[in-house]
Amino acid sequence: MARRAEDQPLDSAVVVVNPDDEVTPEAFSTWLDQLQCGEPLQLSVTAAETLAEARTAGEV
Repeated sequence: MARRAEDQPLDSAVVVVNPDDEVTPEAFSTWLDQLQCGEPLQLSVTAAETLAEARTAGEV
């Protein structure tokens, strides 16, 4: 089900997908399995820090 961002409850999880990709339950499960078997996410990293580093490296 698709909802506008402002219609989402504040405590809900949001998954953003490319509308050009075919998303099936099997594909989502595979993606989730791959995500969970990798290194833990570093939650202390912010988008602003990542963008600043990318700009410094000339990637953006």
